[in-house]
Amino acid sequence: VVMEQVEDIYGQQIIANSVAPGGSKTLRLQANCPFWAFAEIRLRAKAMPEVTLGLTPIDRGELLHIVLAKFWQQAKTQEYLATTSAAVINRKLTTYVTEQLLKLQQRRPLTITDNYIALETTRMVALINKWLAQEKLRIPFRVDKIEQQQLLRLGELDFRIRIDRIDQL
Repeated sequence: VVMEQVEDIYGQQIIANSVAPGGSKTLRLQANCPFWAFAEIRLRAKAMPEVTLGLTPIDRGELLHIVLAKFWQQAKTQEYLATTSAAVINRKLTTYVTEQLLKLQQRRPLTITDNYIALETTRMVALINKWLAQEKLRIPFRVDKIEQQQLLRLGELDFRIRIDRIDQL
């Protein structure tokens, strides 16, 4: 069999003993489809953004991350969650969600209106409360680290990863 060799002169090089671009996303893409990993990480190809009014799924995910990080930085333990009134927790969550939505409104004032902020705050606080209800059912824990940046070494490459939360039981 005669094999054809093609020199890759277009993709960003990944050099041994260096930090690979894309962090843990590179590993996920590579596992799903090596070509898509090459296209997105090394060639920096991006899908056309989906046009939406209001928040995109990525916006909602980032909002959720930020709000939960702020909440647990203050709460610290499951005991706090179990002994603090629902009204106090709702007030804190409402404040955190509203703060973040107001920041987004500055960038997108035409689509993120005050009415939208009120509706999204109600929706997001209800969603987070459902999650916190599950956290109350766990064995007692203390939040040890939040949004921890780490380097993960696999073979000759390092990947920057972010651990959402580490609990101590």
